[in-house]
Amino acid sequence: MWTRLIWVSSLALAFGLAGSAGAQIASNPVPADGAEIEDNWAALSWTAAAGAASHDVYFGNNAADVKNGTAGTFAGNVTAPSFLVGFAGSPEPDGLVLGQTYYWRIDEVDADGLTKHTGHVWSFTVAGPTARHPNPIDGGRFVDIEPELSWTPGYGAIMHTVYFGDNAADVEAGTAGTNKGIFMVAQYAPGTLELGTTYYWRIDEFNGFTTHKGVVWSFTTLPDIPIFDTNLIGWWKMDDEGTGTIIDYSGYNNTGTMHGNPQFVPGIDGDAMEFDGDDYVVIDGFKGVTGDGTDTPPFSITAWIRKEGPTGGDGEVVGWGSSGAGNRMEFRFNAGNNRLRIESGGGNIQGDVALTTGEWTHVAVTVEANSTYTSDTGTNFYFDGVVSNRANSDPDPIHPTSSFDLIMGQRYNREGTRWFIGALDDVRVYDKVLTAEEVGRAMLGDPRLAWGLTPDDQSETFIEEAATLSWTPGDGAAQHDVYLATSEAAVTAADTTDTTGIYQGRQDANSYSIPDTLDFGQTYYWRIDEVAANGTTVFRGRPSSFTIADFILIDDFESYNAFDNEIWVTWHDGLGFGSANGGPFSAGNGTGSVVGDEATASTTEETTVNSGTQAMPLQYNNNKPGFLSYSEVTMKLDSMRDWTRHGVK
Repeated sequence: MWTRLIWVSSLALAFGLAGSAGAQIASNPVPADGAEIEDNWAALSWTAAAGAASHDVYFGNNAADVKNGTAGTFAGNVTAPSFLVGFAGSPEPDGLVLGQTYYWRIDEVDADGLTKHTGHVWSFTVAGPTARHPNPIDGGRFVDIEPELSWTPGYGAIMHTVYFGDNAADVEAGTAGTNKGIFMVAQYAPGTLELGTTYYWRIDEFNGFTTHKGVVWSFTTLPDIPIFDTNLIGWWKMDDEGTGTIIDYSGYNNTGTMHGNPQFVPGIDGDAMEFDGDDYVVIDGFKGVTGDGTDTPPFSITAWIRKEGPTGGDGEVVGWGSSGAGNRMEFRFNAGNNRLRIESGGGNIQGDVALTTGEWTHVAVTVEANSTYTSDTGTNFYFDGVVSNRANSDPDPIHPTSSFDLIMGQRYNREGTRWFIGALDDVRVYDKVLTAEEVGRAMLGDPRLAWGLTPDDQSETFIEEAATLSWTPGDGAAQHDVYLATSEAAVTAADTTDTTGIYQGRQDANSYSIPDTLDFGQTYYWRIDEVAANGTTVFRGRPSSFTIADFILIDDFESYNAFDNEIWVTWHDGLGFGSANGGPFSAGNGTGSVVGDEATASTTEETTVNSGTQAMPLQYNNNKPGFLSYSEVTMKLDSMRDWTRHGVK
């Protein structure tokens, strides 16, 4: 114990000493590390280290050479913390090469001229003559059907020729009407596009002398999402689709706009959105569920919530409606505790569960038509699927009217108050009262996606078990698109046009036997997209992963129990088991070993385990009177096993 404490203290001290070296090297490079510059020359500068008398400069277009100071990258020693490149008498005297990435390093030299402190390798890239930084991003998905395309012009470009269409080969060749003309600004609006369609575009840049042909970029518009449930009128999964918007999966196209700087973070089902107290989302044009001020339809709200920040507060999860008592709907936290409430400025009712800060909770509130805030007149709160209402006798009616768009993260009227701190996932609005069973189903995520994937996500599995992938089909799935690779990014990005082997084909069965040999120790990523009966509607799954264990399994001890599979029947010890007069019997092997635990339901160890839920307890006594002077347990094989299969040595 004391050795470990001393070792940790020494390690912490070593980190502290290593950190002090940062004060002896150059810092704050200009251009910034990884920057892009618009000129064919550069004035390099940096903050000199305290005590540096001069600076050795290394510069080149090869990172390894600059790091090692080889291949002529040493550019000289200077006393000022600056250095010009791209001029006569300096590196690249004819000017920096357009489109080239350059690397540089500054070693600080002490006054003795001998002590040098090696600096970091920094880089910058000179803008090339071709268009770059497309918006939408290349390969982007869920792009609005009325986009405005833009890009960063190539170096010196004064005119831009736009090619646009739904066929990559035509755009590459500039044929079939894809030439949309010459533009003086780096923008192009193609008009209203088709849903769920991939488009391709190319920009050729002209600098007054030469036309520089651009690469072909692509993006895919918002999918044609069918209405899944006519009463589910807003469904925001809070997944990062790479669009900067919040996609509505209800089929009603109630897309959300992010304000402030909310962040996508891991959630309960895919991503979630995290709010830090000055962020919010507006569902543009969607007014929520409203009535005329006297007659109000039923509605339900469900969401996964992870509350952060101080206890209480009055952070608003979802809000809509108009000003005036009773005319709005605010689903928010109750000031002073972590209970949730709904209110309209003319009454409120609360759930009777205080959410635990930092933990995910599924919450729902259901409101019958023309309800009041009285606890027994049609309003229910659910927490992880269980009803829990706080008694209330407030007779005020619940009748939000149409005005402000639905908002998440701050007060319904955007006045900059009631900021929510925490994360939201899978937010839904229904125009009906959900039953308890329906609330439970909403907790499970999108029922149209494959689930119950085997091997389990992020699991370590044995090579034979991983050879066949299986899953439970999503609702309405007729076929299944399978993707598999060793790169998560590749599996995420792939579609049915893939020709690299990631796309494994469209399967009828809900299982797939991997045709290739898997590798020990390798992590694999796979994805199942569910295909509807029409063969065109596809519900995209999320990547799952498994790692192949780097050994062949002999016994994982998970199948033993006290009823018909005691562990000592398989693993023979010194005690033996049974009776010689009948039934399974072993006289014992005569050694000092004892296997199993008669006090557990599995006859195994159930607390101290390495993986799974069971381990084999083994006691040994090499000085036991009447027994051999060693302890041994054995398992008799009932069939031949190949211990060299899959290349094991």
